[in-house]
Amino acid sequence: MSNTRRLAICALPVVWLLEMSFASGQQAATPQAAPAAPAAPRNLQVLTDLADKPRIELISAMQFMSGSLSVSCNHCHVSQSGPYDSDANATKNVARDMIRMTRSINDTRFGGRQVVTCNTCHQGKVRPAVTPDPWYKSPDEIAAYRATMQPAPSAAGTAPPAPAVPSRAAVVLPTVDEVFAAYRTAVAASPVTSIQISGVNALALGGQSAPFELEALLPDRAIVTTQNGTIRTIINGNRAWRVTPQGATELPAAQVDTLRTTVSSLVPIKFETASVPRTVSGVETVAGRRYYVVESHPPGRIDKLYVDVETRLPLKIRSEFPTVLGTRVEERAFEDYRTVNGITLAYRVTSHYMEDQSLFQMSEVHPNIELDPARFEPPRIK
Repeated sequence: MSNTRRLAICALPVVWLLEMSFASGQQAATPQAAPAAPAAPRNLQVLTDLADKPRIELISAMQFMSGSLSVSCNHCHVSQSGPYDSDANATKNVARDMIRMTRSINDTRFGGRQVVTCNTCHQGKVRPAVTPDPWYKSPDEIAAYRATMQPAPSAAGTAPPAPAVPSRAAVVLPTVDEVFAAYRTAVAASPVTSIQISGVNALALGGQSAPFELEALLPDRAIVTTQNGTIRTIINGNRAWRVTPQGATELPAAQVDTLRTTVSSLVPIKFETASVPRTVSGVETVAGRRYYVVESHPPGRIDKLYVDVETRLPLKIRSEFPTVLGTRVEERAFEDYRTVNGITLAYRVTSHYMEDQSLFQMSEVHPNIELDPARFEPPRIK
């Protein structure tokens, strides 16, 4: 594989590649899994603090920029597939100037804290909006605005007393165990020990879509089948293998973690286990509904699972990845809940990345089917 081709692969989201492997049957490549070879020139003139860091940190920063402007790689680079060290595209130097500007503002005004980012001005547009929009505010926003219109301090320099605010009782939050116990009851998943799911996996930008089938022995064994049954991905605990007509290949740990996350988003109880402690950090309102926020801090990111206070069904999981330019965000949204065969399941799972989105649309769900545990054992590697 050429360096140019390897860089093109590395520029794509890791989860995107793994999900595309479900659809295409191709073994996904990730920065961690790239063959050992001399690294291609990076030509880093501003992000010099990433020169000696793992390539995934540079990719993550590029994805943050891509999402902040809603553009793809070829906005600044000569093409979507590189060479990325080329300066032939003049926009690349504009981007460098913008990075210098935001870093200068943060250094001189905010003590080096990451307060101003690409998204501060761009907010999903190539050209930041110069003219503000007209004043559209909801009744609640108007009330909050009025509350700021207090009289100026008196001549003596003392402000008038603030109006009394009715005290509110402290919100008593449930524990993580209580949230998941109610969640398990809401979806009627307690008796579910195995499940078979079939449907279609599709990407927004690439336009590719293909059927998939998932068979899982809960909690940690699964088989994903694609390509009319010719490609299987077997997950057994912390290990996974890609099995094709040509033989079996064990997948690296980084791909296994992402595959497990993908499978976890499809089964009835999502993200029930975690590698680090979790807490119920608060209650947030989204589109008029209140959600418990179950938060954890795995290495390199923050995860927030939003669980409906009333229905106890999850709305989404939000993952935040700090980068040298700003926080990159991914979300998986759970929609189209249906109660079929005794369990309630989201039939539509959409992963939203900074530069693309991927959809799993379920068509058939069969809980508690008989699955031979031997099928999940490590295959023979040729």
